[in-house]
Amino acid sequence: NPNYTHCMTYNNAIPFTHTGMSFDVSDLIPGDSVGLTFYAVNGWDSYIDNTEGKSFGFYLTYAPNDDFFASLATIHGPEKMSDSQSESDNTSMYNVVITYALPQVTRTSLGFDWNHGYMEDRRTAGHVGGAVGNGSSGAHWWATAGYAMIDFTDNQMGALRYEYYNDDDGAKGFDYSLWTLTYTHNITIADNVMVRPEIRHNNYNLQSSNEHAHGDKGNTFDSETIIGVGVEYIF
Repeated sequence: NPNYTHCMTYNNAIPFTHTGMSFDVSDLIPGDSVGLTFYAVNGWDSYIDNTEGKSFGFYLTYAPNDDFFASLATIHGPEKMSDSQSESDNTSMYNVVITYALPQVTRTSLGFDWNHGYMEDRRTAGHVGGAVGNGSSGAHWWATAGYAMIDFTDNQMGALRYEYYNDDDGAKGFDYSLWTLTYTHNITIADNVMVRPEIRHNNYNLQSSNEHAHGDKGNTFDSETIIGVGVEYIF
C-alpha cells in the first residue's frame, strides 16, 4: 500500500478475509506471465458459514514484464449479509487492478482499481432508487480508485490517491456515496525505518431520511480532513 491509510474499498467493497480452499493452476498455463487461482470459501469475512452454500471465484493475473501488472478477481455465492436476506440470495462481485510504471517518465508509476458488486433482494421498496410497490429488488455497489506514485529521491516517495465509493442502494449498509483524496509522503530515514506523514480529505454524500421514506431528493453533505503520521520499523 503506497499510502499509510487503506482505501475505502479495502474492507467495504471487497471481502476482507476468506476461509476455505484455493487451487493454484498457474503451472498448467504456458509461459510465466499469466497466473490463475480458483477458490471455494465459506463466505465473506466469516470462518463459520451462515448459509448452506459456498462462494466460488477465481483470481487471474497478467504480468508480461516488470512495468505492467493486471488482475481480475471475482466471487459468487449465496451470501447472507443481513437477517433480511434469504439464504438463496446470490451475491456477486468482481475487481480489476492495473498498475503501470511509466518508462518514459522517470520514477513515476500509476495504479487503477475498479470494483462492482450486486446482491439479490437487498434493496427494499421505498429506498432511494428502490423498487416500486411492495417487495424488494437487487442492489448494486461500486468503487474505484486511482493512484499516482513518484520517487522524488532514492529515499522519498509521494503517493496521491483518489477514490470514489457508491453504496446509494444500501447493499453494504452505508446508504451513501463518498469520495476521498489522500496524499502520503514516504520518507526512508534508515534501511529499516520509514516515516509516513499523510493528509486525507473525506467527503460524504448522505441520503436524508425524507429521501428514504418518500423518495424526495434532499441529499446532505459532510466532510472531514485528517492529518496523521505513521512510523514503520522493519525487523
